Amino acid sequence: MPTPRGLGLLLIAFGSYVAARLVGTWELYLISLALVALVAIPALALLPMGRRLELSWYFHPNRPEAGSTPELELTLHNRSWLPSPGLRLAAPLQPLSGETLSLDVAPLLPGRSRARRQELMPVRRGRHELPPIEGVLRDPLGLVTRRLTLSRLEVTVRPRLLPLSGTSFLSAPRAALRGRRLRPLSSGSDLRGVRPHLPGEPLSHIDWKSTARTGQLMLRETEDEAGGEVVLVLDGTRASVMGEPPQTSFEAGVEVAAGAGAYLLRFRRPVALLVHGEAEPERRFSPGSAGEQSLLDRLAEVEARAEMDLAQTLANTDRFAQATAAVVITPGFGDRLLRSLLVLADRHIGVSVVLIDSWSYLDQGAVAGADIERKRFLLRLQSAGIPGLVLHKGDSLERVLSRTGQAAV
Repeated sequence: MPTPRGLGLLLIAFGSYVAARLVGTWELYLISLALVALVAIPALALLPMGRRLELSWYFHPNRPEAGSTPELELTLHNRSWLPSPGLRLAAPLQPLSGETLSLDVAPLLPGRSRARRQELMPVRRGRHELPPIEGVLRDPLGLVTRRLTLSRLEVTVRPRLLPLSGTSFLSAPRAALRGRRLRPLSSGSDLRGVRPHLPGEPLSHIDWKSTARTGQLMLRETEDEAGGEVVLVLDGTRASVMGEPPQTSFEAGVEVAAGAGAYLLRFRRPVALLVHGEAEPERRFSPGSAGEQSLLDRLAEVEARAEMDLAQTLANTDRFAQATAAVVITPGFGDRLLRSLLVLADRHIGVSVVLIDSWSYLDQGAVAGADIERKRFLLRLQSAGIPGLVLHKGDSLERVLSRTGQAAV
């Protein structure tokens, strides 16, 4: 497509042709033809160039965390037998970071490649399928351009993972095992293995022989310790989400689920994730690094879609058939929710509740009546032996979860 400069040359060529017809001067015909060729030759050269330019991309890191500023690397390959002209790339990244990235790539010789890296603005959690990257080829004289559609970007942004070194609150689900008959630790069939001690774990099961042999603290792991599944219940009620993206009460709940799930998996507890409002049933994750990565990938794509409240989902106790404990992450504190939690506790499931203070994500802050109702809800949980904590906007997750849950309002 001719640029304004190219259109000007074509207009001059047309004027020269008209003048040549009027005065019959053949030199004007040559000038007209030369000006048309000056625009037509670059335009014809750009036609095959669009099919021979390839664009590859890569994010550093490959799966960034929400709120981080990753780098986007774009590599242009010239597969043509002609040198490529200068190219301007425009990558629309609004769903990812709210910006449109523009990069200029210098001309490339045949068979050569050139990479450009650009740091992005803070990215948002989600599985993003971004629009194709637009490219504009321009000849060296700036007479013609050609628009190209080069590549479509896809990236998974995981929730921010806040490492927890020790938390008494997430140890509370072990209370569900107290009513069960535990086998003696000395029994060989009960010993699952010996592994390195992690910060925050109790010292009562230290294997001193292995510790002396390896020079580091080693922990005896039993089947009872490793076998109890913990269900993370994430409230996805659409109407309860408050705040402006990316800082919303639901995003805070996702971060709690990520931190708590990673902590439990590192401590060899199998985890199931139940997202209220998702059509997909709960998904289970095995202890270890692979399970942790899979959990973060799953949390990257969850959304608040539920139209009904969480109590109805908790009433389906069949979902907790394999669980010894459940950590419920919710902004709700109604009577229906309390009854559903009590039913789970009556089934000898160790229930813990993390209340997200959704009102703290609004400019006007909490309403006095809501504050009173939440405190009343926590006191009723406490009287039933269910640990409950409140997470406000800006709170440190590790500091909040290190509380005992007895008076955390």
